[in-house]
Amino acid sequence: MGNNSNTLSFVLNLALLIGFSFKPTDVQAFSNLPEGCEISSLQSSNPSNSLLSQQLLTATQWIVNPELGLGHLIQAVGNQLITQSQASPWPTIHERARLAQVPVVMYHDILPEKEVFFDVTVEEFEQHLQSLQEQGITPISLEKLVNHLSTGHSLPEKPIVLTFDDGYVGHYEVVYPLLKKYGYPALFSVFTDKIDGNIRSGCIIDV
Repeated sequence: MGNNSNTLSFVLNLALLIGFSFKPTDVQAFSNLPEGCEISSLQSSNPSNSLLSQQLLTATQWIVNPELGLGHLIQAVGNQLITQSQASPWPTIHERARLAQVPVVMYHDILPEKEVFFDVTVEEFEQHLQSLQEQGITPISLEKLVNHLSTGHSLPEKPIVLTFDDGYVGHYEVVYPLLKKYGYPALFSVFTDKIDGNIRSGCIIDV
């Protein structure tokens, strides 16, 4: 190749476009090549520089043989396009489910005595469950609700979804035994930061 600085600049730009990554120190190592030195003949005992020379050699080969470089780009971009085209479509609501009216009730902590205004006492919570039973309201799982919305599969006459946020200890000590007593399913959204003090992603437990 002719002028090394121009050649190096062009090859680096092409390599970055293709997806190679370089550190500034790597590029500097090849910025002062002897005149007439071909990038394709570069050798280095430094593993980092050796990798860079291999990447630059690949880029120069693609300059000499554009079909090779274009084929690589088409393959890389094509795989991404195929992945996107195979993504699941946004879910639609089934015609038979469009008239569905399913309340979703969210609770926080359940305690013997309230600590903040949105807490619910144990006595109040059991009264809620008794009231649902007396009024013929049927708690359903979130899975059953999603299935209804996507397939139109029938639900009980008066469905409701019970959810519990943040994974309070009252959910295990109070809520879980009462749900078992009444045979009601519920959704627990657990904030895992409370497990060991390290903030991590949450998880959902459907019981």
